[in-house]
Amino acid sequence: MKHIIKSILLLTILNAFLASAQSKYVTRPTISGSINYHKKDRPDSILIMTYPKYNYWDTSVDYTVKINNMGQFHFQFPTMYQPIVYSLVTVKNNIVNDLGEFYAEPGDQIHLDIFHQQIKSGFTQKDSIVFSGKGSAKYILIEELNKIFARSYASVESLSPPKSLKDSTMIYLNFFDQVAINYKKETSKLVWSANGIDLKMKNLLMNEFAQNNINLIWAATHKLMYDLCNSNQLIQNRIRENFNRKYNLLVNDTPDETSLLCPRYYQSTNAIIKYKLMLNRNGYVDLKEQYETLKNLFSGKFSEKMLSELFKGAYGMSDLSNINSVYDSLIIDAEKYLTSEDGHNIINEKLKLKKGAKLFDADFIDLEGNKFDFSFLKGKVFLLETWGLGCSVCAGFHKKFEQELWPILKTYKDFIVLSIYDGKTKKNWLKGINSQLYTSKKYLNISNLPYGNINHPFFKYYNVNYAPFMLLANKEGRVIASFRPNNIKLKELLSLIDLSLAQPEFTK
Repeated sequence: MKHIIKSILLLTILNAFLASAQSKYVTRPTISGSINYHKKDRPDSILIMTYPKYNYWDTSVDYTVKINNMGQFHFQFPTMYQPIVYSLVTVKNNIVNDLGEFYAEPGDQIHLDIFHQQIKSGFTQKDSIVFSGKGSAKYILIEELNKIFARSYASVESLSPPKSLKDSTMIYLNFFDQVAINYKKETSKLVWSANGIDLKMKNLLMNEFAQNNINLIWAATHKLMYDLCNSNQLIQNRIRENFNRKYNLLVNDTPDETSLLCPRYYQSTNAIIKYKLMLNRNGYVDLKEQYETLKNLFSGKFSEKMLSELFKGAYGMSDLSNINSVYDSLIIDAEKYLTSEDGHNIINEKLKLKKGAKLFDADFIDLEGNKFDFSFLKGKVFLLETWGLGCSVCAGFHKKFEQELWPILKTYKDFIVLSIYDGKTKKNWLKGINSQLYTSKKYLNISNLPYGNINHPFFKYYNVNYAPFMLLANKEGRVIASFRPNNIKLKELLSLIDLSLAQPEFTK
């Protein structure tokens, strides 16, 4: 009898424990909502873009939720064991309207009432939202943090940048310093005094929303002013001293466990550290210096996160110098630190693009519908660039390339720009070509139609989930360099092309 009672007691305790664990860690969060528009058309659907690997350079996992005739929607997240960051977007006739970024966590039962009235949030205007339900306290707090940022940034914008760098630079920066300090105090007080939010979530909100936006702008502004004052070393010294004096007061470059779940923290901290190096290295830092700094400043999982952001993040290498000469050796060294599955994937992906690697060949189509592969370019040096309709970065690079390099390169007999349209319809391909915003009819235009980048073998092999993806290949179809518009100077690109064209003709 005692054994039976003991077994029943243990079973009761076990069931209670499992129920508690399921409630705390496994319960799938839900979001429901109502669209309350009176002065504009109601959207067709809600797009939920999740980032389960906690970075912004990986492909998001997206869910489309239909809005019914009553303007209502409902969505249940997949099972999760810890908070996940996601973006919320309305969609109407393929036109998107950003509603913000939030954290979902196990047990959430969030209801959103979305109104057409516009509010200032972060850098932009967006629809106002009233949050209710279990877990809504953090959503309300995020909205308040965004409003504080919008107000703080507006106060900086209201003070015009100095017209006379000699007389007003430090006045401008000192004002910005005070705005950043006040912002830090206000947001910290708001987060730590908030009710209904646990300590872990408060740390997440501090890292992802409360601090890093203003810190990044503060650091970037010092670097901008430093560059503008390049003819006045005295003012540059004062800018550097001001930055170094205020750095520890404003910037948190000591991550904690919750930082691993905060993609914006790593993105902004990586950039801020780069600006710090630049201001203390006469405005220039090469890739190796940034790499060594991140490797030595952080350790373990934090080091891997930072180095991943450096190699994979869209802005990780922007403004760094000496990239092509040290990149391959650093990738090999980084293999010791990028030890997770994602880290190994980054290393393998980058090794595919190391100098001398054979370019992966795959079938594309040309404008006449004929099959095209890289064997057609045998004996040619070519710049491969991808683009998509509506890609502003693609358009920006193309404009600069056309103005500064194409007048020279169009005279080169054995050089070709291979322009790859990434999309699913020929109509949009032709629309992009005719707009002359992303490519030129003077280039060799091909496309991954009808696949789109997700299913095309070339894009899958190089894990291309951004645009423009660009690389330079030699006459043998081997990689000379891969780059993004923000991590290579056009003069450096021209030099690489010249060197490759000077190599002996392809004979095999």
